[in-house]
Amino acid sequence: MAVIGFRRFWLMSVHSYKMQKKLALLCLCGVIATFLFWTTLDDDDNQHRHGNKKLDDIIAEIVRKDDLDPAVMNVWEEEFVDPQLKQMQEEREKGIVWGDMRKGKTFASDLGLRKPTKPPVNKKSNLNIKYFSDVSDIGYINDSIDSKGLEGGKAHCRLYDVKSPSYDDFECLNLTTKPKTAICLYPDDIDIHISRHIREEGIWEPHMVINFKNILYANPHIGVIDIGANLGQYSLIAASMGHPVVAVEPYASSLKRFHKAIEIGGFQDLITVVQNAISNERHSVEMREYADNQGGVSLTDEFADPWCEGPECPAHTRTIVMDDLLEVMNFDEAIMKIDIEGHEHRAFVKSLRLLSQVKVLFIIMEWIKLREYHGSEVEQSMDKTLVFQLVNFLHNQGYFPYSLVTSVKLKRDYWFAWPDDIVWRHISAEALL
Repeated sequence: MAVIGFRRFWLMSVHSYKMQKKLALLCLCGVIATFLFWTTLDDDDNQHRHGNKKLDDIIAEIVRKDDLDPAVMNVWEEEFVDPQLKQMQEEREKGIVWGDMRKGKTFASDLGLRKPTKPPVNKKSNLNIKYFSDVSDIGYINDSIDSKGLEGGKAHCRLYDVKSPSYDDFECLNLTTKPKTAICLYPDDIDIHISRHIREEGIWEPHMVINFKNILYANPHIGVIDIGANLGQYSLIAASMGHPVVAVEPYASSLKRFHKAIEIGGFQDLITVVQNAISNERHSVEMREYADNQGGVSLTDEFADPWCEGPECPAHTRTIVMDDLLEVMNFDEAIMKIDIEGHEHRAFVKSLRLLSQVKVLFIIMEWIKLREYHGSEVEQSMDKTLVFQLVNFLHNQGYFPYSLVTSVKLKRDYWFAWPDDIVWRHISAEALL
């Protein structure tokens, strides 16, 4: 009956031009709607299987919108974590570790450290972690880098001659650590924090020194990379324990005092001093000085005249990148301490070659100024993005952040709320945390 009714309707309307036009248009709309429906289903399926966004899209969105929402971070984490690294972490959580944990002595400290175990030769070491492509024009260099030799065969590090005699007359006293080691200070009125505190208490940052020494006790074979050495407290302590040190300090007044202490301790063959600052580029920059805080000297964004000398010239230095330290590195395992007044996120921009050739088990880092970059001011957007990238860069190299004082593992998404001092521990370094 329905067929007969439709036939009659068609015969009645077929002679109507307007009705034919409407029917044709209706049929065309039906075809288009059907095509769009199936295309949408296919796109949804592809998006589900291949992920919502790729890395370049995520970073472009962050740089464009200045958006560091944790949801964006989670997409990055879920999509781009190295599978090998994830497997290693899962094994650790199940109690499976590389090698046998050393029995017996532990070290009384906040970290409760034990000697790191080495992976069997039939497993990939932590130095073979996969690296991802560049995350942005201003971001971290994560490409595969040819690590054979130095870049262009050029030397960039400016070495301070610690073997020449020091004729300066500074006040020097012994730190309250064992073995005993001397340190040379500024007058209290021009260095109200570090020098004054050492005079009164015998040590600077005792909570950090405890953990620093315990890592060295647990790893008697490793070297020390001290970036932002200042008066040299950490370098001098490490050298007194027999560890080789590469210390980086650009400020001449502090270097003279550091030099004197090296001479007193007889550490000329253990401590190599690089008179540069570490940044993301090589250039000459001015330094910001303070009348009463010599430990607060920091880099500015002002380019300096490298040939300007004399009291009328602002303090300035030549910057290098972290990978340049391979020019003077004489060890392949290390602990790093870095405290460079809020410039840490830029210092790691070109560090992949160093971290690939030197097994850095721990990175002790001041975090006070880095967390302040989370502010939404326009002029801070690049710094904020670089801190965000630093956190993910170190994670992708196998590092996990902990509070240096409480040993609590920190959440990557909340780097803006981390404590003043943190330690990045590599997944291959065993610790009871």
